[in-house]
Amino acid sequence: MVSRRNFILLSMGLALTAVVPTSAIAQSTTTPASTTVVTSTAVPVAKPVPKLPARVSSIGDGVVEVADVSRIVALNGDVNEILYALGLGDNIVANDITGYYPAESLKKPKIGYQRQLSAEGILSFKPTLIIGNEDAGPKSTITQLRAAGATVVIIPAGESVYDSAKKIRVVGQAVGLTKAGDALADKTYAAIKAVQKKWEKTTNRWEPRAVFLYLRGPRTLLLGGSGTRAAAMFEAAGVTDGAAFSADVQGYVPLTSEALVLSKPDVIVVLTEGLKSVGGIEGVLKIPGVSLTPAGQNKRIVDFDDLELLELGPRTPKALEGLIAALYQ
Repeated sequence: MVSRRNFILLSMGLALTAVVPTSAIAQSTTTPASTTVVTSTAVPVAKPVPKLPARVSSIGDGVVEVADVSRIVALNGDVNEILYALGLGDNIVANDITGYYPAESLKKPKIGYQRQLSAEGILSFKPTLIIGNEDAGPKSTITQLRAAGATVVIIPAGESVYDSAKKIRVVGQAVGLTKAGDALADKTYAAIKAVQKKWEKTTNRWEPRAVFLYLRGPRTLLLGGSGTRAAAMFEAAGVTDGAAFSADVQGYVPLTSEALVLSKPDVIVVLTEGLKSVGGIEGVLKIPGVSLTPAGQNKRIVDFDDLELLELGPRTPKALEGLIAALYQ
């Protein structure tokens, strides 16, 4: 499996011919910049003291006042990660199954999957704050939570890599840590710009075409196009989204061999769990149409952690760094 980590090691000069076909290396004319992976952003050195009550704009409910953050339920993995980055991990009493980063998050009780939540299950944790992004649902559950008198804050999910900083800022405001949120947001934004600036200086680059496949077993095969977070990451990396450009794909659509071949991807990007669900790289190569693409012929399939690549949070600079390294290798 040609993972992001393996590509980064390759760019550092380590011999990984067992991972990348020798023919693919021989044909490449790329001279990649040195890859310095952006590490996770700020880690608080002391327990933060929120300034409450806090007031924040919440989607579908106007301005919400937050008076207590002692018992937080995080509805999405990105929000969970931001809360940990702000030092409020101990305040989280439950999160959804996408809240698996950092590792301590795995110890938290789970409320289910972010898009299939139950109001009764969430309220059983007696939360003082329920916070998530607009992907959380169904909407009827959010309505029930508000009707029950719970303090609910729903923030934008984000559409571009720069929205990761906006999300951090809003979460910081919601939990009474405006100054810390602003500092982390500024650091995240600056890190993204630094990654892009470094790669802009790289010479002798080829210009790859990439596509994103969302895989969840052999029966769930989707092709991502414009308007997706994968497309946002491609745009930030300065590469062509083959599905959007050549096949006019918008959002996620069922994968067809025709659309895939028309996209002419040099690289196919997948999520790590999705790759596992189809049996690894050999399973991807068996998907109709893949073997007819440049990516399939050269076995250029790269995978990334689900949350890191798509959720637009504190690790977005790191994900972008790894994505660029892999795509331009």
